[in-house]
Amino acid sequence: MNFSLKKSKYIQPLFTVFCVFLLSTLFFTGCASQKEIKIGAITSLTGDNASAGIEFQRIVNLAITNINKTWVEKEKTLSIQWEDGECNTEAANTAVLKLIEQDQLNLILDGPCQDTTALWPQETDMDIDNNDDIYFLIFSQTEKPNIKDLPSNHLYFDLPQTITEGDFTLRLQNAYREIYGQEIQNLPAAARIYTEICRLSMALDSEGMNPKKIIEILPEISINNDILPF
Repeated sequence: MNFSLKKSKYIQPLFTVFCVFLLSTLFFTGCASQKEIKIGAITSLTGDNASAGIEFQRIVNLAITNINKTWVEKEKTLSIQWEDGECNTEAANTAVLKLIEQDQLNLILDGPCQDTTALWPQETDMDIDNNDDIYFLIFSQTEKPNIKDLPSNHLYFDLPQTITEGDFTLRLQNAYREIYGQEIQNLPAAARIYTEICRLSMALDSEGMNPKKIIEILPEISINNDILPF
């Protein structure tokens, strides 16, 4: 009798420790299996041109939210680190260098008013243009630079001013209104931004974080409505 009581006295704590260990192992294994793909972004979030930058940020975030819903079964997540370029050279340089040097990101979205071809690297010590380790996806409403003047590590997307409205643009506008309580001010640009972020997600899903390869294949990726959920 005494032996049984003594035995049970040790068995219960050992069983508890084992259960805690097992649950912890399962939890951390599950977390580790969730692969995060992280990119950077710079746009004007304050100042006179903040409205265009904030709308750009919202559209990108909306796309990423919906992309992550489709990535659940793949055990992947797409995340983004935002920095404010304020639509001026000094702030933009500080922001992009933070993304590269501190956050260690090598694929960066370049939103309205933050044209890397104009801003960098004139006032930085880092050779950013034509750097095979750092790549920029530029979304701009200004005239596209001459292709021979565009650095090899830049991919340029011009944002249209007109668009044929259809089911996709209607769903995009409705989703934006439901979340933010506002209308999209530049629907043609928003539709292009959303579509290109979805196209980017397909490249990231296929190639992982391989910016050089992504820059090469991105223009060739066909997109369909399956990747445009609302």
